[in-house]
This record gives sequence, structure tokens and C-alpha cells, in this order.
Amino acid sequence: MTVSPVTPLPRPRREDWRLPADALAQPARFACGLPDERLTVTVGIPNYKRMDRLRLCLASLAQQQGRPFKVIVSNDDPSEPVPQALIDAFADAFAALEIYEQPRNLGLLGNAHFVLAKARTPYFMWLANDDAVSENWIEDLATLLDADATAVGAMGQWILALSPTHSFLRPQICHDGRARLPRVMNFIWRADDAFFYGVFRREALLSGTFQGYVWPNRGFVRNWCYVFLIAPLCAGRIVYSDRCRWVCDEYSAKHYPAAPSVGSKIAVLAAAAIRRVNVHLLYARNLSACAPLLVVPGFAVSLAALAREACGFLGGSVVRRLRRQFAR
Repeated sequence: MTVSPVTPLPRPRREDWRLPADALAQPARFACGLPDERLTVTVGIPNYKRMDRLRLCLASLAQQQGRPFKVIVSNDDPSEPVPQALIDAFADAFAALEIYEQPRNLGLLGNAHFVLAKARTPYFMWLANDDAVSENWIEDLATLLDADATAVGAMGQWILALSPTHSFLRPQICHDGRARLPRVMNFIWRADDAFFYGVFRREALLSGTFQGYVWPNRGFVRNWCYVFLIAPLCAGRIVYSDRCRWVCDEYSAKHYPAAPSVGSKIAVLAAAAIRRVNVHLLYARNLSACAPLLVVPGFAVSLAALAREACGFLGGSVVRRLRRQFAR
């Protein structure tokens, strides 16, 4: 089946997690393999451009050992369909494979929602098309979920790649406490969203939401994972493994929607600061929906975290000015 290029519809005024029913009804361009009821894990890849990176990502998944799993790829660039040669190369690499070609651009959030909504297995994970995982990633993390009913997600080691030859292990900030209040407060205070790319119970992810920032960040999606993860964390803890790894690529070109155009460095910094305020306000909003009793302590921790970040920013600015002064 050949997908004809179409002109993408204008983006909504702000990125939204939700998708209309007609978008979710999109049929697969290619589908093969075992039915969902015979599988426990689905990997969703919301793809946009970079077909060479998508090939490397699929090659990483094809090396997985252990339980069979399903892969769902949703290509969000109507002007560049997934090459048939790439589909043919991986048609038999997984227990099940589905490829979707979106007739109009859904945006980053919409495409991420799409692959989750198409999944039907008990466990689900996202994988960016520029990331890779070790060959035991799925089996190791799914086994942790099998063994612990209190866990909603499982995460392995995080390797940050700054170039094809330079990478290092990032320390994990663990959110594995059994008590909900300290677990959620620790997340708000320490701000770590790396476990977004772990393996989750699918039902826990379906409770997450993100309805977009307000001006001047409207339409800007960076840092949205922080807000989205509040609901799953309220539902249960995240368990960790040091036996598998996720390699996050931070050197190839990204395709984030552009930040609003502004005319000065001060305005750029102000927009970034307001985005942090946006994040913390949305924490409170999401807590009010999934755990109302945590709104008050959550808001207090958010204020403290914002004050800490402001002091760090101002202190860093002073230190930089002093260094420049003494360097003269």
C-alpha cells in the first residue's frame, strides 16, 4: 500500500495528549504476527522523519532475548512514508509488527498517545526512534513487573550518549517507595523523568495526561513527561534493574516543535522560567484529579522546588559574572 503525501493540518494552538476517535481508527499499513492475547508486552515507537534512526532502533529491538513482544510504529510525517524495504527487513523480526502511516501530522503528544491507544497487551513501553536498549531490556523489566504487583513500571540503567563514541552512565533517582506520599513528593522535588522509557503496566499509563502549557509555552512540548508521570506514580511505584540498559541519544538532530519566537535572551530565559512554573501548576492539577489529598503537600513542595531552582539560577548568574570580572 502506498500512502500519498498530504498537507498536514495546522497544529492545534497547544499540544494536547488527547486524540479524536477518527484519528485512533486509522488502519495499519502493515500488520503481521501473533494476536495480542498471546503476548504480554508492546513497544510503541512514535516516529517522525529520520528513517535511518528508525532502522537502528528496530535493529536494537530485534536483538531482544526472552519473551515475544509486539512492535507498533506510527509514522507521523505524511510526506515521507516508511520505506517498503525497511518494512520487509523487519517483517519477521518480531512476534507481531504493525506499521501506521498518519495521513496528517498528529504532533509529538498525539503520536505518542496513538501507539499507546493501539496497544492491548498488559505491559507497554515507548521507545524513541533515536534510542536503543540492551538485548535483555524487555525480559528483565517485564519480569520485575510480573513479580511485584505494587509496581506500575520498571526501569533499567540510563546511558547518555553525547556522541557515537562518548557515553556515560547517569545515576538513577529512584521512585520505588511503597508509600505514595513520599514517592510523589520525591518526584516533584527531584525532577527526574528518565523512567518514562521503562516498561509499564498499560492501564497505569492510560491514566496519565497532559493538556498543554499556557502562554508563552503554548504549543511547546518539552518537559511534558514530568507532568504526565504524576498519575502513574500515584498508582504505584517504579522498580529498577541494574542488569539492563537504555541508551539515550543526545547528539543527533531532534524534532521538537519550535519555542515561540522572541527577540532577546531575557525573553528566552523568561519563557523557560514560565515553563517550569507551568510544570508545577500542572502537577497540582493532575494531583487534584488522581490523588486530591496530595494537592496541598504537592503544591508546597512545588513552591519549594521553584524557589530552589530560582536561587540556583540567580546564584549561577552571579558566579558567572564574578568569574568574568576576575578573568579580566
